[in-house]
Amino acid sequence: GDDITIEGSQVPVRFWHMGPIHSKSDSVILLPESKVCYTGDLLFINIAPVMWSGPAVTWVKALDDLVEATGEDWLFVPGHGPVTDLRGVRRVREFFSYLHEAVSRCRDLADPEADEPCALQVFNGMPKDLKESFHEPYRIMIGAVIERAARRAGGPAKVDIKFKLQWIGKMSGRLRMGLPGLDWRTGAFCFLRRARAETELGERHKSHPSRAVSLTALSRM
Repeated sequence: GDDITIEGSQVPVRFWHMGPIHSKSDSVILLPESKVCYTGDLLFINIAPVMWSGPAVTWVKALDDLVEATGEDWLFVPGHGPVTDLRGVRRVREFFSYLHEAVSRCRDLADPEADEPCALQVFNGMPKDLKESFHEPYRIMIGAVIERAARRAGGPAKVDIKFKLQWIGKMSGRLRMGLPGLDWRTGAFCFLRRARAETELGERHKSHPSRAVSLTALSRM
């Protein structure tokens, strides 16, 4: 995608347009001197991503590019969830790699009526360790539906608000019919785990002034 670096100010900023991935147009902002990246909805940490564009291989490629452009000592501010490091980036990559492979195992790609059975198959076959990080069933299943739509389109899925509401309603209905979800105890555990992760990252990186400012600002949001 397009890549613009603004220099001459106190903090050089790189704007990186990565194209349609999560939605019709996704970009990230990198602060090379501070080693901080604002990823927007390219990253969902400890919450299952929702994909409205795709396909999944595009998301995997974008994350690979992001890993290559940064490093182990970078911080990433996601669109959803706590601040993370490259481990979080790689975890999201694992999710979309699985989504791509799982949808590929489904049948009848050309038939939209087969989207929902495929989505259930994708969720039910998801490895336990991935479900521990990404545990919202309806989000995972919507991702499978959009992945199939993107493959039929030969590129980004062509969806509108009606399509989105239709599938959010369908997948939420599946939850009401007994599809496994989170109870309050699991939700509380995940909240505490996120808080602990944020604290650990803050301790590791607070020595850098600009990072400390970023983390402080985020804690107030």
